[in-house]
Amino acid sequence: MLGSETDTLIGEPWQTAFDDEESKRLAAAFERTRAEGRWEGRVRATSGTRLELTVSVTDTGKLVWSATEAEDDQFQGAPRETEFTTDPSLATGLLDEMNAVVFTLDHEGRLDRWNGALSDRTGYDHADLDGMPFETLVPTDHHARLARLQTEDQEVELDLCTVDGERLTQEVQETNVRLDTGETVRCLVCYDITDRIEDIKWYETILEMVVDGVYTLDENLEFTYVNEEMCNIFERPASELLGTDPRTLFVDESQMAMAADIRERVIEGDLTTATVEALTETASGERIELESNYRLRHEPEDGEFPGSVGIIRDVTERNRRERTLERQRNELETLDRITQLLLETTRESLKTASRDTVEQTVCEQLLASDLYQFAWIGGREFDGDHIVPRVRAGDDRGYLDAVTGTDDFEQWPENRALRSQSVTVTTPGDEPGEAWPEVAGDRGFEAIMAVPLRDGDAVYGVLVVYATHEGAFGDRAQAGFEVLGRAVGSVIYAANNRELLFADTVVELGFRIPGSDSLLARIATEFDCSITLDGYVSAGDQWILYLSTDEPVLDSIVDELDEEPRVERARVIRLDDDSGRLELVMSSSPLLDTVTSVGATVRDASGDTTDVRLTIEAPTDTNIRDIVAHVQTEYDGAELVSTREYDRDVTTVGRPGGVLDELTDRQRESVQAAYRAGYFDWPRESTAEAVAESLNIASPTLHGHLRKAQRTIISTLIDE
Repeated sequence: MLGSETDTLIGEPWQTAFDDEESKRLAAAFERTRAEGRWEGRVRATSGTRLELTVSVTDTGKLVWSATEAEDDQFQGAPRETEFTTDPSLATGLLDEMNAVVFTLDHEGRLDRWNGALSDRTGYDHADLDGMPFETLVPTDHHARLARLQTEDQEVELDLCTVDGERLTQEVQETNVRLDTGETVRCLVCYDITDRIEDIKWYETILEMVVDGVYTLDENLEFTYVNEEMCNIFERPASELLGTDPRTLFVDESQMAMAADIRERVIEGDLTTATVEALTETASGERIELESNYRLRHEPEDGEFPGSVGIIRDVTERNRRERTLERQRNELETLDRITQLLLETTRESLKTASRDTVEQTVCEQLLASDLYQFAWIGGREFDGDHIVPRVRAGDDRGYLDAVTGTDDFEQWPENRALRSQSVTVTTPGDEPGEAWPEVAGDRGFEAIMAVPLRDGDAVYGVLVVYATHEGAFGDRAQAGFEVLGRAVGSVIYAANNRELLFADTVVELGFRIPGSDSLLARIATEFDCSITLDGYVSAGDQWILYLSTDEPVLDSIVDELDEEPRVERARVIRLDDDSGRLELVMSSSPLLDTVTSVGATVRDASGDTTDVRLTIEAPTDTNIRDIVAHVQTEYDGAELVSTREYDRDVTTVGRPGGVLDELTDRQRESVQAAYRAGYFDWPRESTAEAVAESLNIASPTLHGHLRKAQRTIISTLIDE
């Protein structure tokens, strides 16, 4: 058909088989093929053969030609072409039999010649067509396209109107023809593409029914097609989106840069398809997250973007659900980590009496998870308001050094947690205008949590944890950390008590409380006597105090104490001619609660008509400041008159592994209360029933505790 041998054609440009004018027309047709997937038409080869040519595009962008000789092309070679041009009647017959509409226009744009297809399809008779302005056949809304026929060397889609007003969609191409007379006329060939347009509309209808947005981009990265869902997603009409660069709809510049990088990789062939996520803003101002999946329309040439076809879906809810699930997973992991910490701290408390070891274990266990970046435990400095770290784990990226010395320490999360005695969570963005949030944000800390380490009303310090993601401390995590804070506080309380019990070196604090309204001062003043605290026992939520006086006025004192709100019971243990001893069961004692909570003990307390003298013994690493502050808050005018650190003698009974160390808490309370009440004296100063009532337990229960304790003590001593 092309008049050449196979070996001659292989490797040659396709333009070799066609003249320049036909090559230009085919080049334009091929561009449409790449955009629409298929092209059909008639062409003439340089051999003179007219071909019915079908061109389609593969997934890889290659063009596939399929050609047959045109059925109405009965002439081949240059001699026949000469004969054709010299036989007007044959040419007219062929034009009338053509499937396409062909006509020429004179210099005024009026119909001059036409084939029978024009009359057949439009319904106009030949008399009406003669001299008709071409614009009459074209609907008004397509008049603007007429200029493109002469300025663009490619087909133009144009509607022709029938005599009944029906619109016929045509693909029109114009060329100039020189007549034998030397005159040049405009020749237009129109191919009916109504069926193809119907197919396109059918596909568009399908696309309009798709629940995702569908779009096409041209080589300039501008929308050339959007379906209805695309308009719904962006809350903009199609007329506003068409011709728009989608990059102008991006909100996040980093996402725009990422999308550009992915597009380059697709063009270079590293990827065949691409997926891009972007944050965009709708016409109403709502920010939504979109996911676009696209592929190129055809193989890129010279590294240029050839346009793309893609699908967009709103993934805002999906991403929100995924973030929620991720946060829940983190919270569950946090709770699991906290549970492990509770077990670890309990084990550690059984193995050691060291507060530092317990605190270090907590920080290190937290950092064993990848949830947190840095953790530390600290307390207030003795002579100031700043909180100083005692132990730490992880990398603070220079944060603590950077905030040390700043004036906004009162607003630090750890300060707020200690003041409120509750878990405090904050993010740098929540604290505008302060220095520490900026320092924290610069180091990548997105969330900070401060947890007071408590046991009852006593606070032993604060645990501060830093995370690099904002949602690290949800409600579940906060609840878990609150439990952890209480557990660590209880362990520190136990460690402090053990340390005081077994310590060789302690700190002694001496206080003088003049004119106090304390219980000892009121008794001494009212009954003009001296009164001394001989000892006390913690019995659950109550305190049992044992007092002695140098005057035989105990019955009167008991009557007076019956009116005291915090005294639940008072009884005389022993009454002599010149002295006596009594027992008080108190519902609460703020002083003893505070002192014992930090691992300290009231060693001596006595009062007379002038003042009360109080001696407190505490471990060397106790926060003395808190004890002093509490005593001075509880008693107006209280004065710290002495502070000394000294070595004391501890009997082997109190040593770790000693006799008392073998008793349970309830056995130890029962033995101490029975001893202080004179139960073991002869004759007994208190009955078992009286001691049991003081401890708020049944008499058989007391006997059980005492028998077990006696057996443990005696067997230990005898075995040794």
